[in-house]
Amino acid sequence: MIPKDTCRSPHSVTRCRLPACSSARYAVTTSLIRAVQCFPDLHQSNLDLDGLSPLDLDLAVAIHRTTLQRWLTLEYLLDRVLDQPMSSLEPALRAVLLAGAAQLVFLNRLPRYAVVDESVHLARQLVRPGAAALSNAVLRRIARLVRRVEPGRRWTPGLDRLPLESGSLVLTEPVLPDPDKFEIHLSIAASMPVAVIRRWQERFGLISAADLTLHAMQNPPTILALEPGLDRPASDCDSWICHEQPGFVVWKGQQDALRAFLHRHPTRRVQDPASTIAIAACHQLRPRRILDYCAGLGTKTRQLATTFDRAEIFATDINPQRRWALRAVHRAHPNVRVCAPQALSDGQRFDLLVLDVPCSNSAVLARRPEARYRLSARSVRKMVRLQQQIILKTVPLVRPGGWLLYVTCSLEEQENAQQARNLVSHVGGRLCAEQQTIPGGRGRGYHDGSYFALIQMPDQSV
Repeated sequence: MIPKDTCRSPHSVTRCRLPACSSARYAVTTSLIRAVQCFPDLHQSNLDLDGLSPLDLDLAVAIHRTTLQRWLTLEYLLDRVLDQPMSSLEPALRAVLLAGAAQLVFLNRLPRYAVVDESVHLARQLVRPGAAALSNAVLRRIARLVRRVEPGRRWTPGLDRLPLESGSLVLTEPVLPDPDKFEIHLSIAASMPVAVIRRWQERFGLISAADLTLHAMQNPPTILALEPGLDRPASDCDSWICHEQPGFVVWKGQQDALRAFLHRHPTRRVQDPASTIAIAACHQLRPRRILDYCAGLGTKTRQLATTFDRAEIFATDINPQRRWALRAVHRAHPNVRVCAPQALSDGQRFDLLVLDVPCSNSAVLARRPEARYRLSARSVRKMVRLQQQIILKTVPLVRPGGWLLYVTCSLEEQENAQQARNLVSHVGGRLCAEQQTIPGGRGRGYHDGSYFALIQMPDQSV
């Protein structure tokens, strides 16, 4: 048994060995212990999948994603059946209950007895022996709340109905908040902070705010951008289907087959159609030197290398590990050079500067389910300040008369249009193009949201 006071140490937790049948749930629970301690300030997954079988890997990803995506709903339901608030429990016990409830409520194909039994085992191992009985009682009550799934039936607000990605889940008791208080009801039913719903309602209207909230519950498909003119090979017919947007496909095959498929051509990449709009808007420019300053893992760098195959492209990121990954990804692109930010000298000038800046991720919440909980007025202001720092630092790298392409995956006006207009006012430049894309669609029509502004610098030095 791991002592109770070591639950806050992920290094202590990971030394515990459980039977192989529990490896997926163990990996999820140890990850959620860390998440519980920092909620709502969650960041990208730290789920350790090393050593898992393909079956356990798929199960772990499904449980982890569902727990993050439906966190507010799960905590609400657990609070209804607990004799004490969830917030008063140890982090490890909260993690066990959240993961167990996620499986019982939303992953209904899993055997209930197996979910409860393994959750009890995890509570005994990761929390304390006495936590096993509590976990058993609570999760059995949660299991009794689920009546039936109505696949394909459009969700309508109700005291006993939860929205699913496709359909509705009917509960045995009317436990949800009053639908007449729709913002609160939707917040609990779809696990979206009420402040986010209200901000979207103010900007887009109530119906659009609800649509955005429900869209964020989807399990987004893996979408690939392919080289122009590709005819579907017969051998790949079972692995992918055409996306509604030309030049893209939705991958349906295995991950190892995906890696092999991508390696067959250097321009193939995993990229949502909305993510390609900004670079595509620059196709008529003729830049000779391009800088992708916040290159990350290099998705847009690869698009730049394909779109401007005669240009010299520099890519950088402040994270050394990402720069290492950038070099590995772009070995097949001779016109791409990866460098550290400090290697960019004051005398260097670029025809096109691409700033795909860090942002709130509010336009990609289906892909980044954890981002919704840290999305607040305060966090947006913090992001705006960071974006402004990046802009002020990099604007001098653009030659007079050159272009700056500002990009986010946000829906927030402060991060998007306001930031672009402040930049234009600061440099005295010209806003050449601008587009906000709202996330939408399903299946082969799915797409994320995005924003870009293309700004031309004045002819004089800036």
